[in-house]
Formats: sequence, C-alpha cells, structure tokens
Amino acid sequence: MPTFLVAGTNDTLPTQDVAGSRLGAADCDTPEALTEDERTHLGNPPSLDAYILDGAGHDLNQAVNAPEYFRAVNQWGAKTLGS
Repeated sequence: MPTFLVAGTNDTLPTQDVAGSRLGAADCDTPEALTEDERTHLGNPPSLDAYILDGAGHDLNQAVNAPEYFRAVNQWGAKTLGS
C-alpha cells in the first residue's frame, strides 16, 4: 500500500534523543532520512514518501503553516493514487 509519512521539525515525540541515543525514534531530519528509517517497520511498502513540515510540532493540523502540509498530502495523493 502506498504510504506517506509526515512529521514536524519541532515534534519531539518521534525524534527524542536521550543522551545521544535515539531509543528507536525515527530520524525526521529530512524526508529521505525518515523514509529510510521507517521503511523496514512498514513492511517495505512499494511506495513510501515523506514530508517534513518546518516549524511544526506533533499536532500538524494546528501548525500555523498547516496549509503547506495539506497541500503536500493532496499533491502526493493526486500523484500517487490519481485524481
């Protein structure tokens, strides 16, 4: 199943770094790092893309720039799943 991951740059929940150890947390530094980090946990889907929303925390829908995230999801859906 095509999969689209989204994370915020200020979201500490999936990216917690405790004493230099990620403790299994995802690497959300770049979309490429996030997809690479999560691929094996998701059963190696045939299509895996990611988007990182700059300045957003864990609640992406409440971010000031949430419309950028909404656009990214819509563009990915149209490209990957069709209109």
